[in-house]
Amino acid sequence: MVVGWLVDLPGSPRCIITTTLTISITTFHTNKLQQERDKDLFLSRIQMSRLTLISASWCKPCTHLKESLPKVAAEVECDIPVIVEEYDDEKHHIDKLPTLCFTIDGLEKCRMDGANQDKVKSFLRGCMAYENIDMYGFED
Repeated sequence: MVVGWLVDLPGSPRCIITTTLTISITTFHTNKLQQERDKDLFLSRIQMSRLTLISASWCKPCTHLKESLPKVAAEVECDIPVIVEEYDDEKHHIDKLPTLCFTIDGLEKCRMDGANQDKVKSFLRGCMAYENIDMYGFED
């Protein structure tokens, strides 16, 4: 899934911006500094939503999910950045491992536990739909 738009304002660079981690910026009548500002603005925007996988090294389902998550995400075309955190009972208030948390602007929107592949796919699809509604005000 790629959501993108073309920005073409007088005196500004022409940018093709998408929600993927790929950035394509073609500059017309602008300097390198403006190009870097556009790139930084784009990167800050995509870092607003993320998935956090909370796992433990002694947990077999956690290890399985860590290994399979990139493949599962690719199957459903999920491009939300994933951070893996080691479980800490002081920091994480969860009942089961592994747990996937979806956040936008640091606020948790939803979570799931377990390593069932079908459940993870459904969760990722739901996160992508929620991200589009929350960030852009529309659904794909």
